[in-house]
Amino acid sequence: AACSLYLQALPDGPHAVEVAFKAGRLEYLSADHDAARGHLSWIALTHPEHELAEYAANLVLDIENLRGDWVSVHRWALRFLGDHKLAAHGTLMQDLKRVEEQSAYALADAVTPDAKKADALLAFVREHPRGQLADKALFGAAAALSRIGRMDEALATRARVWKEQPHSPLVPRALLASASDLAAIADLGEAAALLERYAAGYQRQRSLESQHGEHPSRKSAPPGAVYEEAKAQGALQDAAVLREARGELRQALSDRSLALQLWDDAQDVEEQRFARAQLRARLGETARGAREMVDLARAAKEKPALQIAAWREAARLFAQARESGNAQWSWTELERVYRALPPKEREKLPDEASAAVADAHFALGAPAFESFRHQQIRPPLMATLNRKITLLQSVKKRAEETVAMRQAEPAVCALARLGEAQLLLGQAIASSPFPGGLNAEQRKLYRAALADRAEPLYAEARETLRSADAKARELGVTGQCSQQVAILLGKVSAKPAERTQLSLAQSPVFDVPMMVDVRAVQGERPKRLLAETLVAAARLAPQQAVEKFQALSQALPEPAVQFDLGVVLDRAGRGLEAEQTYRAAAAEKGALGYEAAARAAALAAARGDADAARSALALVRAALGDVPAARVLQARIELELGNPAAALAAVKTVLAQAPGDSGALCAMARAQLAMGQAGVARIFAARAAQADPFDPEPLLAKAEIARSSNEPAAELAALQAAVDIDPTSSRAQAALGRALHERGRSAAALNALEDAAELDPSSYAAALLFGQVLAGAKQNQPAGEALRRAVALAPRAAEPHYELAVLKLDGDGDAQGALAEAKLFLSLSTAPPPPGHPIHALVQRCEEVLKQRAQASVVQTR
Repeated sequence: AACSLYLQALPDGPHAVEVAFKAGRLEYLSADHDAARGHLSWIALTHPEHELAEYAANLVLDIENLRGDWVSVHRWALRFLGDHKLAAHGTLMQDLKRVEEQSAYALADAVTPDAKKADALLAFVREHPRGQLADKALFGAAAALSRIGRMDEALATRARVWKEQPHSPLVPRALLASASDLAAIADLGEAAALLERYAAGYQRQRSLESQHGEHPSRKSAPPGAVYEEAKAQGALQDAAVLREARGELRQALSDRSLALQLWDDAQDVEEQRFARAQLRARLGETARGAREMVDLARAAKEKPALQIAAWREAARLFAQARESGNAQWSWTELERVYRALPPKEREKLPDEASAAVADAHFALGAPAFESFRHQQIRPPLMATLNRKITLLQSVKKRAEETVAMRQAEPAVCALARLGEAQLLLGQAIASSPFPGGLNAEQRKLYRAALADRAEPLYAEARETLRSADAKARELGVTGQCSQQVAILLGKVSAKPAERTQLSLAQSPVFDVPMMVDVRAVQGERPKRLLAETLVAAARLAPQQAVEKFQALSQALPEPAVQFDLGVVLDRAGRGLEAEQTYRAAAAEKGALGYEAAARAAALAAARGDADAARSALALVRAALGDVPAARVLQARIELELGNPAAALAAVKTVLAQAPGDSGALCAMARAQLAMGQAGVARIFAARAAQADPFDPEPLLAKAEIARSSNEPAAELAALQAAVDIDPTSSRAQAALGRALHERGRSAAALNALEDAAELDPSSYAAALLFGQVLAGAKQNQPAGEALRRAVALAPRAAEPHYELAVLKLDGDGDAQGALAEAKLFLSLSTAPPPPGHPIHALVQRCEEVLKQRAQASVVQTR
């Protein structure tokens, strides 16, 4: 009170500043902040040169800071900075600049939504380019841009952290965050580069720490970026995986080697050494890779599965390097490791280790086979013949043991070797030398007798090789052994079973939607009519259900009725009419319009009409906006239309915001596969399966990748798993049916394809495959029905007409009808069939049959 009376009486008195400061301080302590601010700001602004002005200014800022009023803090800081006399006090200038920067950052960071927040933070950086919070603002702006899907801008902004603020503590976080974002959108090369940069930062940090430890008297560097050891180790390993997926093997090897150099005592050091040796082999350093595998196998005594895998790789690499002795030694060591394991430990071995043991058992039979091969039949004939037969029994015993180990490729290889041995014995007997004292006629008779003796062996060889061929086909074994079987079958006047490769036309990427019920219409009469029609249609055949809904749509032209009419048309296999009806229903906003437009786009893309598909996509966006699901659908449509680059661009925006979206990850995997990046595709398919273990799509994507890489066993396993997850997926059943048919399992294939056709009557792919497999099984009538259904579903498709032509000529003997179908195939083909295409031979056969019939008719007329 006394201070107030003094200031009222003598506002410009000789002690006014001191009194005002005392009053303001007392008000500050008693939380009367408005009054305190008035007295203290008067001192700072009216008497800037007074020694108390600095303290008064600081207290004014502190008052606004206590209130959390960053606008006022920033305003006062700027006002005080504008008074040069005030700012000249001690360190007040630096303090005011710091407070102004902090308050400006707080204001920018509090802006919403994210788009405006990013702009505010970037504006802050422009105003404070060398400020202490510039790195934090850049990092925050990048995070905001990332959340709204502006990934390119987010990456560019975050890159400024390490370019403009290289000593910022946020540099390590920025590197890892950008690497994660880049990996999410499939920019794996750039992601790997940033991960390697993080590891290099850790390496520099470790080197500096080591130097400081050696010379502790030296002044330590100021604190800055801190690279964590565990994150650096993970970054380098991830970089190696990404480089390998991109086919950048030399860089991947460098990353693996550096990781082992930095962390030679890591928990997974043996696995890292195994991966490094594999990379060396892929780069052509087979001998060095083999020796590294040997060193690893000797060291990994506590990990029998890894030890077995290392010995197998060593043996294979030694064989490639033509070091056959070392290869056999490695196989021997593998078998020794396996035999030393207790029975319970053997049961715990993974499938790959069991396959390696079977490989070893087969490979170690090579010396016995070579002994058999080199054993000649010569005088004394019976002794050498018996010796060769004994050696054959040894080869047979080894082959039977290998087959009993129930591993696909070793079993096929063992049967191939046994078949070759039986063939060689027959040839040796047939060409064995004559006994002495025979004349020409006797020699001729002797040679004929030998041929008769050899024939049962040829028959045995033929049977063994056919068994090997059947096993290879059934189990999906490809490679050298299956090729050897085909060659050997030719030598015994037999042919390998024909391996039919069926093409799988794309099914619509959006499944037939569920019908909507009475909740989708308003009014008592519309609800009653729709309810009655739904109940009646459920008891009718598809075509009769269509008629019911067509009558309802005329009486009640509402979007919900149009939608249900589209569904029943779809289920009846009337795709074009369904598509048009869906388009009519797509005018409705919301989920109904979205599903109608999505199915219309899928049907248009399935029949190859790009313009119709993309116009339907516009309806999808109009119904629900540019939501992530619409962009994933766009990516899938673009893939079906053969435009992987457009699909990639669409799905990137989804993964930028939702890196765990299973549908987006599958679309990315397929786009990468279409662009020839199978390794990258595998990464995204694996991510998709991890994101949603109950979705069959990731497994279908894995099957497509396996097929493109000629891995039929992996393809079939993925498809069977997909059907196990969702038996109602028509696309999964169709793909499984094709794979089973190609493996020679026709009955199972027909069951799967019948299910596929019933689950989605609008699927052209399922109808075509079903018809093809039925035709192969000589079930001509149902095959014709399925193929004609395929024609109805895709009138512009050429393939069904070729199948119908074959069916009519070979099944019905209708050369005229077959020729008409063949001409339809030629006219509908998007490109002229190449000279070796079977259509040309088919047309020629039709014309010859018709010519012969015409000539026969002329003769009868005469």
